[in-house]
Amino acid sequence: LKKKENALLSPLVAPGVGEYGVMIAYTPLHILLFESGSPFPALVMTSGNRRDEPICRTNEDALDRLEGIADGFLLHDRPIHNRADDSIARGLPGGKFQVLRRARGFVPREIPVDFDERIFAAGAELKCTFCLTREGKAFLSQHIGDLEEERAYRFYRETFEKFRRLLDLEPRILCCDLHPDYLSTRFTEELAGESGLPLRRVQHHEAHVASVLAEAGFQGDALGVAFDGTGLGRDGSVWGGEFFLFRGRSAERYAHLDPFPLPGGDAAVRWVKRIALSLLLKYDLLEKGRGFLETIEAGERRTVEGMIRRGVHSPVTSSMGRLFDAVAALSGICGEVSYEAEAAMRLEGAFRAPGEPYPFEILPGLPLRISPGPLVEEILRDRSDPTLVSGRFHAGVARMILDVARSARESEGVTTLALSGGVFQNRVLMELVRPLLEGDGFTVLANEKVPANDGGLSLGQAWLAAGGKDS
Repeated sequence: LKKKENALLSPLVAPGVGEYGVMIAYTPLHILLFESGSPFPALVMTSGNRRDEPICRTNEDALDRLEGIADGFLLHDRPIHNRADDSIARGLPGGKFQVLRRARGFVPREIPVDFDERIFAAGAELKCTFCLTREGKAFLSQHIGDLEEERAYRFYRETFEKFRRLLDLEPRILCCDLHPDYLSTRFTEELAGESGLPLRRVQHHEAHVASVLAEAGFQGDALGVAFDGTGLGRDGSVWGGEFFLFRGRSAERYAHLDPFPLPGGDAAVRWVKRIALSLLLKYDLLEKGRGFLETIEAGERRTVEGMIRRGVHSPVTSSMGRLFDAVAALSGICGEVSYEAEAAMRLEGAFRAPGEPYPFEILPGLPLRISPGPLVEEILRDRSDPTLVSGRFHAGVARMILDVARSARESEGVTTLALSGGVFQNRVLMELVRPLLEGDGFTVLANEKVPANDGGLSLGQAWLAAGGKDS
């Protein structure tokens, strides 16, 4: 729900973000707390787990892992057999809603699909789910979390075995992400080695778009837009700002954000000023960006510039998520993040009204390249007004999508767009881009039944694997 001006809650709850996650009291314990005589206007709840770890399942596990975090423990003698986080959904116009995290209340409810193959789709690495399919039905696991954490990976393997028994389903086709180092990929390779089953590898962003087409039951040509933080591209670089021409289950890269260096790799994802500095270097804007550069310690700046110029530990990326991070840094909204997507969420939280769209430059070629150079230059002039930057930037991204869509309609005859990836969980962007596209005659499809982030990826993997080739 959108925050009100004089909310009852402390400003330390979801600081700098424009929304609260809200639920009604849904357990007897919640109700007893409200009826206890203490004047609670609201209760702030969190799951019983450390960051990136699965929820504690036993009393002993909670006492061990949450020691030093919780001041007290209310224990129970009813064992938990299957962990499930609370689901998260957002209301949409027309009484619809968009699932942002799919778990309690939704799983293991099936999603109808247009194929009958028995497939195991492994999902990705972050916000992971997997998918099992049979006879026109897809069954996604509950939200498992980030497999980089050992306990989450054990939970993943445990949940796979439970689902296989629950559904009495033995897959005949296996599929996974292209990234060789994802634990979900290694798990699938292990299954393939043990079973001899065919293994199909699916590109991360193609799977994002396919998740929309799968849940919509769409058949035909579409322009897919996949905007997220990172995923391994077919050329070995880091993708994340992609347009694909889909003809049935065949995808071709139609356009992408102009790649830029990511100095320090994952370190730049945390210290997002590095990404902004990378863009100033790429587009020769250091002189115009002196005001911003003064916010970076001189030694740090020299180190980062040296990394970029020498190409040391600076993988290139076409990530739209990283562009959001850079804009948040340039405008002074967020220079360093403490949780995933914080910079982009704070940039969204600064939005008040759309302004004159910042310009992107669409460069000719196959695929098209979309340069944010003009956009960065104009942000440097506006950076003293973060709300203006947010309004113009969100409007600029929406306008850029329309411009690429018009190009695809003219050259390829495509009139349907499928939007997916974590960036499209941004309420402001969706509220700007959907009417813009529909007003220009396009049909717009977006994730509703499964998350647009990596939590819905496994559905798209399965849909593509149903018509794909073995690796």
